[in-house]
Order: sequence, then structure tokens, then C-alpha cells
Amino acid sequence: MTGPRKQVLDHGQLFKRQKVLADFGEFALRSDDLDAILSEACRLVSDAVDTRRSKVLEIQEGGQKLRVRAAVGWQPDIVGLELDMEDHSSETFSIGPASP
Repeated sequence: MTGPRKQVLDHGQLFKRQKVLADFGEFALRSDDLDAILSEACRLVSDAVDTRRSKVLEIQEGGQKLRVRAAVGWQPDIVGLELDMEDHSSETFSIGPASP
């Protein structure tokens, strides 16, 4: 088993990431549509970490459910889906309380 990949970024890559972040900040400031902002954030993160899929999850009031607020690379009907925190899924594992 190998350790985590180290990625060395050159100045051009760093500049590109900073520009993407700045452009997103401007988009977020201009928009009053939170769903559009979260969808754009999801798309940009997916591109930045070079993955086909990403999601934005929101912990619902009471902490017993997660709601998918935005998604890239998943079926369109996943947005709005609510997951029970008692379910054993990658989403609930990553959001749930840490344990040894």
C-alpha cells in the first residue's frame, strides 16, 4: 500500500487555482441563488481535485438527516435526497462523529 499522492504545483497551476477561486467569489457575490452557488462550487471542486463526482451535503436541523444540496456527476434526482444519519453510507460516515 502506498501513501497519499503528493502533488507539486508549479506557479502556473497555482495562479490558475487562485483565479478560479477569485472568479467563484465574484460569482457568489453577484448571485442571490444559493442552489446555483452550491452547484458551481461543487463543479469547481470536482474539477480541482480531478474527480467525476462531488456533492454538497447539508446537515438538517436536529442532526438526524443529511440533504444533498448540489451534485456533479450523479443522477440529477439525487439533489434534494435526504439521508438518515443512522444509515451506513459514505456520506454519513464522512459527516458523522469521529471515533477511533
